[in-house]
Amino acid sequence: LETFFENKWFSRVWIFQEAILPRSVYFVIGLNTMPVNVFYASRQWVQDQSDLEPAIRGFKSYNDIIFTRMAKYDLLIRHSFYAKLSEVSAFRDATDPRDLVYGMLGLKEEGQIVIEPNYSLEIGQVFHQAAIAIIQGTGVLDLFEALPIDQTKTSKVNLPSWVPDWTIKRSRIPLFGNGTYDMKMVNPFFASHDRKHKFINPSVNQYWLICVGAEVDSIKNILADTPRIFRTRPYNQRSLELELFFEIVSKIHVIRECVTALNPTISIARLLQTIFIDGAAAPADYCPLSDERLNSLAEILHCDSDKLNASLSSREGNEIQDTCNLVSKITPYSSRRVIFLTKGGRLGMGPETILEGDSIAIIHGSKTPLVLRASLERRFRVIGQCFLEGTMYGDSCTWSEDDAGQIVIE
Repeated sequence: LETFFENKWFSRVWIFQEAILPRSVYFVIGLNTMPVNVFYASRQWVQDQSDLEPAIRGFKSYNDIIFTRMAKYDLLIRHSFYAKLSEVSAFRDATDPRDLVYGMLGLKEEGQIVIEPNYSLEIGQVFHQAAIAIIQGTGVLDLFEALPIDQTKTSKVNLPSWVPDWTIKRSRIPLFGNGTYDMKMVNPFFASHDRKHKFINPSVNQYWLICVGAEVDSIKNILADTPRIFRTRPYNQRSLELELFFEIVSKIHVIRECVTALNPTISIARLLQTIFIDGAAAPADYCPLSDERLNSLAEILHCDSDKLNASLSSREGNEIQDTCNLVSKITPYSSRRVIFLTKGGRLGMGPETILEGDSIAIIHGSKTPLVLRASLERRFRVIGQCFLEGTMYGDSCTWSEDDAGQIVIE
């Protein structure tokens, strides 16, 4: 298995659609012919290995193939093209980087997204035109979840802040789940209601994205230690849920002390709602965390160590186990994000690259608020999506479409 998954065939971008589109796919190895899903049962063995990095990369590619083939026949699974580019292309190799887009066109299911291969264009132009086609075709700005962290510093391609660089691997989990492979994942947020992005052709600069919406708040204080407190565990490690639970309990106490120092009125229930993204990373039967649920979690996590140990024998195990499950599923979404307070007194969580003074805007077509950084002449750069209490369900989008202001992103 190690030798098989180390084969460079798995790392190439073009093989992906070749393995997805045919109705039947077989591996031919010497005189042996095997169906494509024959190795799927070995996924646990691969995940348990700690020193097989090339094999693990190959298995991830194989795993993506299996899940995408499954998704072809399940109408409840989201098939967004931008998510395929972000989750598949960026993890594969191409002799010509333009093929990170063109090599995936056979899997594009949205007919309204029109992308024609043109190898006379530079890499940045290809990515730019693909982003425009996706936004024009869908009317939504979910594309922003694919933006790499601090793209302006890490990208070798000259791109506007709103165009993803698909040569960079995505290093954090999107706020509302992995767009391609989270089975039955439901996007719970609608910060701008159901308003679509209406594409406006920029007359001054073709690389600007002209949006409509409004600035609703700005960042006042940042808890910069959050990414170190909530780290994603390595792919191949397993740990007891109870062990993870106690680890996170202690870390929540640390963050709670930091938040209290900034604003003593913030309750642990509000903090949990933010860290847990209001339950958005929970299983597919998502519903916002109720006040009762938050208070129950707060009560458990507010206990000191002695009380927690005592609760294991005094409580019926279901409540502790349920809390362990919720914490272990949701806290990885906090990795490479920071908790912040706004000038309006709201608690939020956004990319680790945010700065005090950054604006938070609700833009039509975006399911989440966006952190924007002011540039010249009232233009902005996109820093990324964020969670901000009191805005995720359209609460702050109180203006009519005609009254929305124009926001220029460069």
